[in-house]
Amino acid sequence: MDNLKIIFISLLYFIISSQESNGQTGKIAKVKFVSKIYSTCTIAGSKLVLLPHKKPKGYVPYACTYEQDKIFSGYSDKDKREILAELLSYEGDTSICSKRVCRYGYTNDKRPGTESYTIQIDALYLLTTLVVGGYATNYCPYPVLVEISTGKEINDFSEQVGEIYAIYRKWYEENSKNGFKNFNVPLRNTRYAWYGMRDSKKYLLKDSFKIHKLGSAFAVVGVCLD
Repeated sequence: MDNLKIIFISLLYFIISSQESNGQTGKIAKVKFVSKIYSTCTIAGSKLVLLPHKKPKGYVPYACTYEQDKIFSGYSDKDKREILAELLSYEGDTSICSKRVCRYGYTNDKRPGTESYTIQIDALYLLTTLVVGGYATNYCPYPVLVEISTGKEINDFSEQVGEIYAIYRKWYEENSKNGFKNFNVPLRNTRYAWYGMRDSKKYLLKDSFKIHKLGSAFAVVGVCLD
């Protein structure tokens, strides 16, 4: 094999490896605010973290939690919207997340059957915890998506996850128009929900319930409680 062929094959391998490392083919999410890093939180894999504009006191950059509200709140409103858009760009990334499914909120429900999840679910879950803040304990206690009518867990069903990404994008576009000054939880009035959402918390279902500003809700509960 001559040198030209060796160079060509090496270059081709590098391109394919770069694409596969993101769990996608031909699409690599931009990295400005969100970084995908290799981690061994509970299993070998990757996870998404916010890159701090200024390193807050006591911040652990690669902690295996979803408590990144301090990072999020340090950005301008414009940058916050870009962070959400960047998280939505991880649709289709089916590489394994390094976190196993665990409980991040207060629910007495039986644990979901799903034990692991992908980066595209990690992105949606991180986005959700950032925008709903402390309400996440009741709204999305587990990083597992379900179809409400059947109760089926759908993290690994690409068609349904694609529909949910479309719902989130529509929600993002509509609320971007008023700068997220007054918005509701993302999956409200849809056929989908996060596993363990507490119907008893009626404020999550009323038309009058609104979150008044991105990052304005009380602290995110992002520590695994199991």
